[in-house]
Amino acid sequence: MGIESDPQSRPRRTSHGEDRLLVFISSVMNRDIDDLQAEREACVRAIESMPLIRPWAFEHGSASPEAPTERYLRKVDACDIFVAVLGTQITDAVRREYERAVLRDKPRLVFLKNVDRASRYLQDWVRSRQDVSYAYFQDAQDLEIKVRNAVSDELIRGYRNFNLRDQDYAAIATSIRSQPVTFLVRTIEPFELLEVTATFPQLQALYPEFEAWAGRKRGDITRGVAEALVATYGDDTAGFALTTNKDSAGKVRKISTLYIKPQFQNLGIGPRLLFGLIDKAARDQVEKLYITVSEERRQQLEGLLHQYGFFVEGNSGRRYRHGSWEWIWSKRLLHGCLEARRLSAFVRRYLFEERGFSIRPLTPDAFVARYRYGMLGEPGDGQDGVLVATASKDTDREYLSALHAAKEAGLGLVFVSVDGLTVDLLGGTCLDALDLETRFFPLFVERGVEGLIVPIREGYANALIPSADKPSFLAPTRVQLRTENVYYRYPTVFAGLKRGSPLFFYETRRKSGSSRIIGEAKLLDYAVDQPEDLLARYGNLGVYTLEDVRRCVTDRGDNSGKALALRFDWYRELRQPLPRSQIESVVSGFDPTTARRIQPVQVLELRRLAGWSVDALSWR
Repeated sequence: MGIESDPQSRPRRTSHGEDRLLVFISSVMNRDIDDLQAEREACVRAIESMPLIRPWAFEHGSASPEAPTERYLRKVDACDIFVAVLGTQITDAVRREYERAVLRDKPRLVFLKNVDRASRYLQDWVRSRQDVSYAYFQDAQDLEIKVRNAVSDELIRGYRNFNLRDQDYAAIATSIRSQPVTFLVRTIEPFELLEVTATFPQLQALYPEFEAWAGRKRGDITRGVAEALVATYGDDTAGFALTTNKDSAGKVRKISTLYIKPQFQNLGIGPRLLFGLIDKAARDQVEKLYITVSEERRQQLEGLLHQYGFFVEGNSGRRYRHGSWEWIWSKRLLHGCLEARRLSAFVRRYLFEERGFSIRPLTPDAFVARYRYGMLGEPGDGQDGVLVATASKDTDREYLSALHAAKEAGLGLVFVSVDGLTVDLLGGTCLDALDLETRFFPLFVERGVEGLIVPIREGYANALIPSADKPSFLAPTRVQLRTENVYYRYPTVFAGLKRGSPLFFYETRRKSGSSRIIGEAKLLDYAVDQPEDLLARYGNLGVYTLEDVRRCVTDRGDNSGKALALRFDWYRELRQPLPRSQIESVVSGFDPTTARRIQPVQVLELRRLAGWSVDALSWR
């Protein structure tokens, strides 16, 4: 249930000519059910430490003749941001508050406490919510930091919706700045393993006979069949990962451990660590990467695994502990370039046949796929099937035709194309080239899409994109912890870019040495708009300050007063950066002072110079 601190306890601050924005705090209040009093007070402290906003929680409000139920629901109606804190239980009152916030379309921030065992009712409720993301926290102190950061992010995203003035926005940006800390992911030596894992006591609960397990893994690292990485954040160890080769050729690799301490979750450390493991596997020519996830950790990891192209392969009971079972997630790594003419054969083999589906061909570009086993594991085709259709051109027309055929046959639809749809998705699952490159990274898909060489100053590059060979210096909410990011620039040379277009970052104004291409990323989307609207759309990705974006605004043409935002992911650092001389051998007339669009053939050649596998995919 919903804390109102006395609004006179601090100076009033107006945002849009009215009272400060209201943040509603919801949680179980009955200590006999779930004692979250310390967490509720932590939320109040976090919100009161920030300008423009004030907290409301039920037990701190003044007396009222209203029935409690009507009173707290009325406050939900009046609030600007809704915060829910959940521990081991959820009550009907908290559920009603949340549903009211959904009904009133309030921004919702949900925080889940790391507990040994939440109630089945709470677990089912969390799984049923597809309309909000949530963050885990360890204790009241950890929650206070995460609420402060999350509410700040929401205010930045909602710049327009909250009608914040420039000076109000500047106050928020100032309040979330903090002193830089170091962040580093590094490989550890065998003799360090016990010392490092001792800083992760939670691991001992995940592995029975932990010391024996750690001893075996130390031996594996010594023999070169395993590798351990630790993420350090300031003076603390924040994340730990361990991989083990599962065949003599090193083609199959297991992520034996992937763990982020609760207090460091939701900072982007998990994605950075997982992406580092995937990129390292790609460089080592690994062909399959997999991980097993216990049911209690499934909710924390499945979104991350799906984001980076892992499939659920199956499950296995009593794998590590009595009465437990594990989800098995796997990722196929393909090295080379998929030719567009072979799209249908590729989809059939790698998306379906290798994953246990039976195939009934219909046309050269369509087939029906059914799983080979029923619900109880009996042999024979499963009852449910999907129509799978592919297209390399006339995408919209082919999609509508496939959708009609699937409905006529009573089947689900999976539609795969090189380029995405321009019509609204009317049904089924649709994948494009970027989806395939994500699921089968480091695969490239042949497509006639242009790329972009983007100049970026050395200092900004150090803050925006990761480097494998040196520690990063950043504030706790700095963007380099994320794999997904946004680069702002003048709104030029963006015509022709599409989802999945390659972005080559050209680092300029280096303190030592010449300028060079340092890495490549994939474009997720882009927008040309006023700085305030770009920040509302992309939140705290890229930069925090409005002035940073305003420096990218043009004062001429149709886009006067606007800047360009490029949202990207899958940034790969070049082990051997490409100097200007090599770039000029591919891109004639290259100008390092401005962005440059490049043709597909030039994209291919730059990738070849980078040492990546760009020859036609070998079917083995």
